[in-house]
Amino acid sequence: MIDVHAHLHDEAFIGDLDAVVDRARAVRIENIVTIGTDPEENRRAIACYETYPEVRVSVGLHPHFFNEREWQAEDLKLRIEELRERAKHPKVVAIGECGLDYFSHDPTVSITDDQKKIQREGFLAQISIAAEQGLPLIIHTRPSAGTMDAYEDVFLILKARPADEENRKAVILHCYMGDLAVTEKFLSLPDIFFSFTGNITYKAKDGSDRDATLRMIPIERMLSETDCPYLAPVPYRGKRNEPAYVAEVVRCIAEMKQMTYTETEERIGSNARAAFPRMFEIV
Repeated sequence: MIDVHAHLHDEAFIGDLDAVVDRARAVRIENIVTIGTDPEENRRAIACYETYPEVRVSVGLHPHFFNEREWQAEDLKLRIEELRERAKHPKVVAIGECGLDYFSHDPTVSITDDQKKIQREGFLAQISIAAEQGLPLIIHTRPSAGTMDAYEDVFLILKARPADEENRKAVILHCYMGDLAVTEKFLSLPDIFFSFTGNITYKAKDGSDRDATLRMIPIERMLSETDCPYLAPVPYRGKRNEPAYVAEVVRCIAEMKQMTYTETEERIGSNARAAFPRMFEIV
């Protein structure tokens, strides 16, 4: 079993990370990908790898990173070049999380067009870094309330990539929550994987097509993750999430697909090997 998206270097794990990793080992978690979202997190993610042999690293700049302030062109270029150098680390297995996030926690404030523009520039730069390094891309997408707008924009960006782009690798749609219509679009693209976390174990909202969407996505395109310490699955909802709980995500997918747990675990593990080939080359 593999947790393809975690934040083990998060402050939530200070004090008992050894025990967290031990619990993951106890339920046969083979690998955990800890994900960077800004320059400091990228540094801490690599340090986490150096402590635990199961851990692999993805480095990236989250779309929220580009919302933090007004960016000057030279400063933005510097941050991208710093990430490009981090991506050359021999233990990095992916780029991200990166992407587009148009959701505002304050209903009186919207993500501005300027913020969307700089998010897009940062996203495109990281797509290029992934291609340069021959690495998969981990995408964070969150639309504005009641829409699929960020998913639609991510789809258009990915669709515009040349099909024969040199070194093109897998794209992982992290914590996927797209609807039926946008999912059909993503399924038309090659090399796309849909990664699910603990929120698929929650009761779907009334009128949601979430369960129908999960059934539509082929098992060959699915991955499992925790996004820990966030989004703990049932029966741990409300608690700090951790890699051992990825088993509940796999169990939920198995029920949706009417497969045995063992069959589902093996299939998702095979998908992870296809999506993250470098993960299994590291010794």
